[in-house]
Amino acid sequence: MTADCTELSLNSEGQLVQTRPAFGGRIMASILTKTARPQIATVRQGVFKAQPRASGDCAVIPCELPGELRPRLQTGDDGAAPVLEQGRRPVVVAVGGGLKDKADLVLFEQLAQKLDADLMCSRVLVERGFLPQGRQIGLSGSAISAELLLCFGISGSVQFLSGVKGVKRLCAVNEDREAEIMKNADYPVLGDLYGVARAMLAAAGD
Repeated sequence: MTADCTELSLNSEGQLVQTRPAFGGRIMASILTKTARPQIATVRQGVFKAQPRASGDCAVIPCELPGELRPRLQTGDDGAAPVLEQGRRPVVVAVGGGLKDKADLVLFEQLAQKLDADLMCSRVLVERGFLPQGRQIGLSGSAISAELLLCFGISGSVQFLSGVKGVKRLCAVNEDREAEIMKNADYPVLGDLYGVARAMLAAAGD
């Protein structure tokens, strides 16, 4: 079994090609189960969109599980929301390496709250200890499929962009017009992340 896949496909021989990050997200590994059957893989949250539920009858069979086997939902390090729920709202605000200080997160937390959005980040802020890994977008974080993603101070590495393939609209704020995130954005905004965030917060009003 291959866990945490970011892509699944079939090759010409009907084998399941299971693609997942390796070596800390530095490479993408394509894995085949050549002899063992069945071919089993799990996928990362947010990689595939949920399909409409098929019509038809089904039977519900109650099952009592012992206490030690019952599932538990792990909350985020900051206690704000369950880790599994991060990035599921229609709007996501994401901050990256352009953030100068952890205290500056308050501005983007306020903006996210005003927009009823999730606050997430790129890998560099997790490495700095600014936000927990449950809020990270990318190969070693989560894949999201928001209606709108607002990126502030994110360069747009391959690892990050792989986690936003399902996003419908991407707005990127960056002072570097040549940054990869700007080339991949539907709405590239050339400017200071702090100034733009404050302007958006003011425009949102009460």
